[in-house]
Amino acid sequence: MFERVGIGNASTFLGFCGEHDREVFAAIETHDDVSFGPDTSVVVGIRAIALEWYRKCVLAELQQSIKAELGEQASHEKNQMIAWVEKGARQAIEHNLESIRRLFNAFHRKPLSNFYYLAVEFDARLPFACTGAFEPQWSLNREYLFRKDPMRVKWNQVSVLVGNMQGKGYAILCGSQRYKDHRIDLFLKSIGLDPRHLASTMFTICLGHSENCFLRESWFDSLGQKELDQISRLIHSGVNEGINDPSPLETRIDIGVSGVNRIMKSWV
Repeated sequence: MFERVGIGNASTFLGFCGEHDREVFAAIETHDDVSFGPDTSVVVGIRAIALEWYRKCVLAELQQSIKAELGEQASHEKNQMIAWVEKGARQAIEHNLESIRRLFNAFHRKPLSNFYYLAVEFDARLPFACTGAFEPQWSLNREYLFRKDPMRVKWNQVSVLVGNMQGKGYAILCGSQRYKDHRIDLFLKSIGLDPRHLASTMFTICLGHSENCFLRESWFDSLGQKELDQISRLIHSGVNEGINDPSPLETRIDIGVSGVNRIMKSWV
């Protein structure tokens, strides 16, 4: 369900004390013109995945509250669903904490090691924003990225921050992956860098995790039924969340932004 949220509150996360917030995030908060290279991208990754961890903590506590509220009135199927959601949320909490630790290790280690990023500066504002993290299971080339059962491997999460600053749109995707596990690298390299379609591709990626995505109301109201149906399909597919059909990754909705000022990435 969509709800109205002030743009200033969409990605606000009061998860760090003042001292550490200033120490870690000064590079992206105290400069008018931020160059999103590896050092600033890892900072963005920390903030995005910390927000994802917080959301999963809220989700886990919410399931306990729902179970207590329903009490004995809940059916067996309902209790199973609540237990399944809570289990998934608590597993995500554990993996998110581990990912945060890896990103902090990367932040304090120079040069960065096993850290991959893609940062794009568009020439206009984007009509959507997104902050969070996800575990890539499909590349945008329809390649399944897991070589083992997803429930039996360590997570390699991609942090995402998409939004606007100083009248321009930015998209930063990054992650610190384990040795010999190349899912983050493969996912980022599968993103087509054609400036005409890059904003649309970022929108497709973000909508696969719609709980983290915020749309400009006036832009959303201007969409036709075809685009609304495409958005609905992307939201319900989950795109990267263990689906068997990765075809929604090919969906392209015109964002109205086709110019790119700079592209920075961790590979040649």
